[in-house]
Amino acid sequence: MTPIESEPFGAFISYRHVEPDRSLARWLHGALETFRVPAPLVAGGTRARIGRVFRDEEEFAASADLSARIDDALMRADALVVICSPRTPASRWVNAEVSRFVALGRAHRIFALLIEGEPGESFPAALSSSGAEPLAADLRPKSGENPRHVRRFALLKLIAGVLGVEFDALRRRDEERRRRQLVWLASAGAAATVLFAALAATAVVQWRRAEQELLISRSENLAAQAQLALAQATAHDPRGSMTRPDIDRAALLALESLRIHPGLAADVVLRRALYALAPERLIVQLAPDEFVSGISPQGVPVRGRGNAPAALEAPTVGDELARSLDGRWWLRASDQGVGGWVFQTAALAHSALGPPVALLPHEWMIRRAAFTADGRWLVTVTGEASADAESPSATMLVGHTVRVWSTEDRHERTRVSLAGEGGIAAVWIDPTGEWLATLTTDAEAGVVRTWPVRPERLRELACGLLKRNLSPSEWLTFVGDGAPRPTCEGLPVVSE
Repeated sequence: MTPIESEPFGAFISYRHVEPDRSLARWLHGALETFRVPAPLVAGGTRARIGRVFRDEEEFAASADLSARIDDALMRADALVVICSPRTPASRWVNAEVSRFVALGRAHRIFALLIEGEPGESFPAALSSSGAEPLAADLRPKSGENPRHVRRFALLKLIAGVLGVEFDALRRRDEERRRRQLVWLASAGAAATVLFAALAATAVVQWRRAEQELLISRSENLAAQAQLALAQATAHDPRGSMTRPDIDRAALLALESLRIHPGLAADVVLRRALYALAPERLIVQLAPDEFVSGISPQGVPVRGRGNAPAALEAPTVGDELARSLDGRWWLRASDQGVGGWVFQTAALAHSALGPPVALLPHEWMIRRAAFTADGRWLVTVTGEASADAESPSATMLVGHTVRVWSTEDRHERTRVSLAGEGGIAAVWIDPTGEWLATLTTDAEAGVVRTWPVRPERLRELACGLLKRNLSPSEWLTFVGDGAPRPTCEGLPVVSE
């Protein structure tokens, strides 16, 4: 019979074709052919692989007489590996293969893999009578040992014999390689975990950003509805025939807008709505001989008669504009970022000379500034200024603006300009920084407006002045967020 190929075999596997011997032969065939010799041993002259391994069920199709082809494979095999179990001695094929390999003068290249029983009952007769002491790799289960470790140990012992290297050297190098592989796998797993965490974090950030943008959009829409309601409620209608919303609706919609997301537009609408709703509480018309000397911690202007005090401005030291009571925040004048309509910036910092945490832009010079008692809110007021009325390009007034800032996020929460209503001639801030009073002069005397500084105080004031909550139809039309709920606790819901 013609040899199937002329190339040599690294090993020939001999076994009895019954289970579990057949399954173990199949596993051994793949393990020997795929084993890569550790690089340090290859550098020392050991071949990198065992090479092609012969197993008759793998190499030949079914045949009645395989003797010639088996003989050819045995002659070209570098080593013979015999799988031994109590079933092996009954196989004439295994015995014949061992006898033939001994006859070729290669008894020293026979390696036994003991899978069951004792050597005396598991070795084929030809192997026992050859006089050779074959190296036996032991695959039998051992009490207290991991079956995977036993199998790996037996495989390495066989490979060491086939390759002609020291078993301990092969075992150490193989363990080093496996440890490096574990480190690589762990590093790859850690990198994959970090990547997954980064992707998850990015997805969460994007989801939160989209959610935040949705909230801002809803808040801005409610602020626009509040502004429209206020304009309609305060519009002049000489016939009295206009069906218009009341000021309460404007204030309530502004409150809902601020609840969803704080914004300048809703804050301004709410303050103007409250001035229109309760002028007797927030606006004081001074008589010609009256003056204001300050504002009380309850937000009530302190009035007197006679000659007004000369000093209405807060004293400053150098560039210092304000300092919080606990010393955590300083506000000083700055010229950084000045340009365009920005005539002055205020540097918010943690010390008198420290680097600014934020620059707060203003369209004119800052006249007054103060922190609330807890340092969470800052109020700034720009001084008197106006565009040149003779210039055709003068289309707006600047200055005369009240601003409220959050020191926590450095965002502006209020910006109300009084430039079109007489400007701001003087400003007072109560000692706790909770209330602000501005004076607008007119031909007769002056008008004093009271301002709650903190948004929480503004909400408390609004709910104390309003007479009702949104009706179910108003809620459905303008808010539409779940079931109707009270904007201000304790106020009635009026049906339309």
